[in-house]
Amino acid sequence: AIDPAAKTVYAALTGPAWHENNKRLVDILLRLRRDMPELRGINLLVRVHPNYLSKVFSAKFQDLMEHLQNLPDAANVHIDVPDVKSIDNTFVVGERYDSELRALLSHSDVMVSIPSSQMIEAAIFDLPYVELNYGRWKNEVLDVEFGDRELEHFVRLRRPGAGPLCSRAEDIGPLLVGELAHPERRRAARAVLVEQEVGANKGRATEATAERI
Repeated sequence: AIDPAAKTVYAALTGPAWHENNKRLVDILLRLRRDMPELRGINLLVRVHPNYLSKVFSAKFQDLMEHLQNLPDAANVHIDVPDVKSIDNTFVVGERYDSELRALLSHSDVMVSIPSSQMIEAAIFDLPYVELNYGRWKNEVLDVEFGDRELEHFVRLRRPGAGPLCSRAEDIGPLLVGELAHPERRRAARAVLVEQEVGANKGRATEATAERI
């Protein structure tokens, strides 16, 4: 159960390419909740990345869920598995997908995740976030250390300065505390990020989606 009086940290896990780091991130957040006075008693929302639901990643999904279901301190921890359906090596979202994601973003006080569209989603909801920039990323086309690469879309997302960059796991705690204490500090930067990434579709999102399809 979630404590409505406590602050809530939303851990938006990324895909199976960051599998071991996904598990490690949850462990780090639980340890911080135990050891840091400023984070003691926080709620933790953990959302499984929808790509885990693709059949090709079934073994990693099972491993992740076993890890999450056997956490040493699961008080005030909620695990969210998105409403998606596996189709071959990918997935399609279900009817509850959007409403569940909106609920997570609306009820959280800070998000922690790797650079991705989740930064944009957080900014749309004016949700402070900490961007993780470390750990091995390995899939069928890449095997890289996050901090060693500056990919074009990473640079673009970081340009407004909407969230602090965390290049070491040991810095997660202090950065989370800073964003929780001063959620207004980067509000203008989050608005800039939203305008930069989705401003062109403002008022015409449905039309733009139909054009893409």
